[in-house]
Amino acid sequence: MKDQNTSRENVLRDFAIEFEPSKNILQKFLREFPEYTNELVDLSFELSRKIDEYEPLTVDDKKSIETAMERFRKGLNQQSEQINIPPQSFLNAAKLLNLPRQVLMAFGGRKVELDSIPSHFLNNLALALEVTTNQLRSFLTLPPQVAPNSRSYKSNVKPTAPSKVAFEKILHDALIPEERIQEIMNRD
Repeated sequence: MKDQNTSRENVLRDFAIEFEPSKNILQKFLREFPEYTNELVDLSFELSRKIDEYEPLTVDDKKSIETAMERFRKGLNQQSEQINIPPQSFLNAAKLLNLPRQVLMAFGGRKVELDSIPSHFLNNLALALEVTTNQLRSFLTLPPQVAPNSRSYKSNVKPTAPSKVAFEKILHDALIPEERIQEIMNRD
């Protein structure tokens, strides 16, 4: 089943992994991802190209390979690193995005349901935090953080794990005007 959040890079990577000239992999991917038709066809030509294994690489070939390998290594490091975004970054992002601090602190505490955040807002927030969108997604998929001061008081009630809340509810709780909420949620 096709995931709506499948990125161009993921589709092309998966295609390159599965590609075999004698099979109908290209047709399968074209049916599933028609929005990437040009890229898939170009990549299939590139993967089908005959290369003389005994011909030495040119300087440009070596440079191109090294550049691609560096991007690959950098991508692996970004995906594998466990990101920790400091609270101050969220306070700075609140100013940049012109939102109340409590909205961004909910993000910092990982209390926002990831699926409830519009992708355009997630991208803008990642830019404001100076992280990649994938890093921000990874951060927000972690369990919500318990505020340090909530653990220090004695109580007769057993503490419960905090739960995640829909992004729109957080905006309403922050008393943001309805017009602004609709602008944030529906901007294309």
